[in-house]
Amino acid sequence: MIRITSVELNRFNAEVCFDDGSRLRLRKKDVEAQKLRVGEELDYQALYGRLCASQFPEGYEAALDILDRSAKTEQEIKKKLLLKGYLPEAAQAVCDKLREAKLLDDKYIAERIVSAMSAAGKGKYAMAVKLRARGIGREESLDLLEGLDEESQKEAALSSARKLQAKYVSDDPRRDRQKLSQALIRRGFSWDDVQYALERIGLDDEV
Repeated sequence: MIRITSVELNRFNAEVCFDDGSRLRLRKKDVEAQKLRVGEELDYQALYGRLCASQFPEGYEAALDILDRSAKTEQEIKKKLLLKGYLPEAAQAVCDKLREAKLLDDKYIAERIVSAMSAAGKGKYAMAVKLRARGIGREESLDLLEGLDEESQKEAALSSARKLQAKYVSDDPRRDRQKLSQALIRRGFSWDDVQYALERIGLDDEV
């Protein structure tokens, strides 16, 4: 048995602390429903189980509302539910059910991101950053990015270089080359792709 040492309420959620040093971040309604009060002694595991069971139905509806607005990855759904005060296990159970219902598809989102960024003239390193930010797993990202055609990446770098070249025209070709190469690297292209693009537009190492 453990004892509740404090219950701190804020505008949206609550934090319940226990005498063994553990704490729970919950919705305020969970605190009220479970009648959690300072000084109360309880079985932590039993409480946790009750909370997860009671949170699941509303968590699932909350996730559906989130998905109604825009497609999200599993990690994004979890993060939003945790911020709302849902417990990690409840959030995971929600995501499991969403996957079973085919309402969560990280691979599809990842493919859309890569396709859109390819069309926008971005390199695979920029894509990797975006995929990671959206919560796409490392292995899934690597599989997808390794499947990109090397020639198409070189041509994308060349296309971007031609569009950007006018911004970096001065009396110092070496400086132009440096600035343009930095711009292409910021777009996520590899150094080999950058070198290819610079050579094709006449700004190679010999400039």
